Amino acid sequence: MNPKGGGLEAAQAPGDHQGTGRGLGRPAILDSVRRVGGALALPQVLAGDGVDPYVLLAEFGLAPMTFSDAENLIPANLIGRLGARAVELTGLADFGLRVGMQTNLRALGLLGYLATSAETVEAALNCITDFYQIQNQAVVPFLSRRGSDAVFGYDVLDPASPGADQLTFGSLASMLNFLRELCGPGFRPREVCFAYAAPADTSLFRSVFGANLRFSSSSSAMLFDAAYLDRRPPGADPVLHGLLLSQARQQNSSGNHLQVMGRISRVMQALLAAGRFSEEEVACCFGMNRRTLSRRLRAGGITYQTLLDQVRFDLARQLLGDSRVAMIEIASQLGFADTVTFTRAFRRWSGTTPGRWRREEQSARLS
Repeated sequence: MNPKGGGLEAAQAPGDHQGTGRGLGRPAILDSVRRVGGALALPQVLAGDGVDPYVLLAEFGLAPMTFSDAENLIPANLIGRLGARAVELTGLADFGLRVGMQTNLRALGLLGYLATSAETVEAALNCITDFYQIQNQAVVPFLSRRGSDAVFGYDVLDPASPGADQLTFGSLASMLNFLRELCGPGFRPREVCFAYAAPADTSLFRSVFGANLRFSSSSSAMLFDAAYLDRRPPGADPVLHGLLLSQARQQNSSGNHLQVMGRISRVMQALLAAGRFSEEEVACCFGMNRRTLSRRLRAGGITYQTLLDQVRFDLARQLLGDSRVAMIEIASQLGFADTVTFTRAFRRWSGTTPGRWRREEQSARLS
């Protein structure tokens, strides 16, 4: 991204966006399963292209009825692999897009109803970013607002995993449907970016999004008029929203200690993207005050600042691995005021400078 450029990438202020990737700094995806959720249409898309979906499901050890209900659970890392295999079987490089096109907010279960009952579209999208890890730990959504621009996007936690491009295509198509449910059918994005290369045929992408498309971008997100965020969703219901919010917070903070730590980390990643990653903001997502969150973290032998450093360090290494991303932009995306502050922090984390780390990483890839 070029901080001085136009469009979606220029709309992101310091701390507005973060990516996620592999590395020792990021806590592992600890939950072993996820809801079928937005992947519900996968068998339908396969069958529509003449592929027997049950043969594919059997290949991955899944029962025929796995995709009969959005609430069914599957191994967390399987959707991407299914998508990659589906591309091989169908020859459709936009397979994930076709699945995502069939998704609506109801596929998110509790989270979908929580979003539709919010007072504003911005509150609805914040619910999605704050609680998405309840049902899917492979993707982190983010929302940012700057002046007249709004950016809503998704980061895949393991961007090099099989089918990560299909997860991204499907997530952005789902996001478009979510926004049209919340804002009205006339919603139109101004620009859509994908962190993956363009398929040979992008005609379906152009038909679906009807916007300026950018592939091989440093993020996967949608730029639109921020005025949409102030709209009231058709299903806004403050009483229902309050009840559902309590349920979401309870689910978010339930589970064993390791699961809770993993969820806290993923919430931090989502909030970092929006530049609202204070300890108070994170605690609010779990229905706690700051002191209670601090106690939960100390029980796991870690502090809030240490966990935040881990999230930033992991993101820094991912961005440094991409030679297209300038150092000033990396500092900005991590929420640092300048490259000097970022370099000082990176040296503390790794024992070396970000420039040297990048050179060594690139050299290792070539050897």
